[in-house]
Amino acid sequence: MKSARKTVVGVAVAGAVVLSACGNTGPVDFGKSAERFIQSDKVEKQAKTTFTNATCTQPADRTAGSKFTCTATAADGTTWNFDMVVKDAHNFELISGGKAPG
Repeated sequence: MKSARKTVVGVAVAGAVVLSACGNTGPVDFGKSAERFIQSDKVEKQAKTTFTNATCTQPADRTAGSKFTCTATAADGTTWNFDMVVKDAHNFELISGGKAPG
């Protein structure tokens, strides 16, 4: 499996984190790559919190538009949900993220 390279694009006021990850050639494990990225310093700076216990589903396929989700625990103990979308066979984008309702 190839590792994906990641960059943060921006953060909305409501706490939504938007980012993209680009991989080199070869298959990308979207779930594992997204888990590492959510727990990275880049996301910490944008979300103004640290995350642990990130878990992500795998997209059904590598077709552009396929969605997958992640959850992680913030430093204050709250659960955050993240929605991801496949851009192509090697790239994904985290399109929204924030504290889980409840």
